[in-house]
Amino acid sequence: AFEGDGYITLNWSQTSTYANTENPVNKGFAFEGYKVYQLPNGLASGSEGVLINTFDVANGVLVITEKEVDPATGLILEKPAHVGSDNGISRVVVIKNDKIRNRPITNDRPYYFGVSAYSYLPDNANSPFKSLESSMAVVTVYPKKPDPGTAYTVDSGDYFDMTHSAGTSDGQGRVEVIDPGVVTGQDYKITFEEDTVTGSPTKGSLLWNVTNVATSSQLLTGYKQGSTYVLF
Repeated sequence: AFEGDGYITLNWSQTSTYANTENPVNKGFAFEGYKVYQLPNGLASGSEGVLINTFDVANGVLVITEKEVDPATGLILEKPAHVGSDNGISRVVVIKNDKIRNRPITNDRPYYFGVSAYSYLPDNANSPFKSLESSMAVVTVYPKKPDPGTAYTVDSGDYFDMTHSAGTSDGQGRVEVIDPGVVTGQDYKITFEEDTVTGSPTKGSLLWNVTNVATSSQLLTGYKQGSTYVLF
């Protein structure tokens, strides 16, 4: 998490953080999305907090219901457990408003957030559950002004469109700032190439690479067009 001046950035975009969550299929349950909660304290459950974001796979699965006992009637009813919007998966959230107190984020006080993942069982006719939700990863964040002697020229969520300097491609690239504290100020270039490797799952696809212009070191290689990667 990044402690911004009047905002907070939650980020779990490194591959090592999310790969084991999103890739496995366990007994038919496949990853469906993330839920982001603001919590009243670090020990609170999601039901005690406020759901501030849901990011779900764009696959046509929107509302997932589960059977629950209705406390008013005592009847077992189907109620929404997860409400998606097919908005696609994001692993970065910039938070500027305190959803519990309904006011802007205030510097120098603790805020508590939890992120959980949920999965869906498409073939659920004979299953007691259609979905599973993981325990939350909880963080405590103190938003603040930059430390003395530190000045940021950008904020989380700022972006820069790349300049097309050579070649005939009409591809477009955009860089979005996640953590202003690790911005290098150096120049980078993106190049494209066709995958011609026999047996490669992306054979025939146009892939992109990222190179640090100052050091000539290639930082990323072989990514599909339209994909997003977080670079630290």
